[in-house]
Amino acid sequence: MKLVRLALDYARKFVLSGTAWLPVVAFMLLAVVYVLVAADRYSATVTVLPASVSNTTTALDSLPRSLGGQILGLGLRSGSSEDGRNLQMLKSRRLALAFIHEKQLYSDLFPDRWDPEAGEWRQPEARLLSFGGNDDDVQPSEWQIVQQFRAMTKIRTDEYAGTTMVTMTLSDPDRAARLANEFIQFANRNIQQL
Repeated sequence: MKLVRLALDYARKFVLSGTAWLPVVAFMLLAVVYVLVAADRYSATVTVLPASVSNTTTALDSLPRSLGGQILGLGLRSGSSEDGRNLQMLKSRRLALAFIHEKQLYSDLFPDRWDPEAGEWRQPEARLLSFGGNDDDVQPSEWQIVQQFRAMTKIRTDEYAGTTMVTMTLSDPDRAARLANEFIQFANRNIQQL
């Protein structure tokens, strides 16, 4: 509150002095409000090595185990035509939907519309006047579910290193890390079947 009061005092001084600093002060005030209100977001990234690298015995093999995890390959062969197909499968709507359904990620994707206790979508509230459909009042379509998942999941490749990175962004850092790892494990189990 002290910071907001200080910004308002400066705004009054600038307005009274006749300078045109009001837009700058208004922007600063909005920035302060955003910083105070914005939710924290955490990202976790999993690096996927191509199968030709991850299936060979190298000094890197002991590194993932020593960190308590694994760097998993997706059956990618460096420089092969399989790379593009498997990368497209990793980014596919089908794999995303299967993962969302298996892990029940609805409360992460639509926290205000999914009831985790009941395990179902919340019913729309009754209204006195209704002027057509509102997307916020109904169960989201598969397209909307996948779009929300893609907003929290980024998949990118590093052509030089030959790796693929999967990044999950959530408000809980532990959950982001767990889901990023589970997504890769899920893809390893299911990418050939989809």
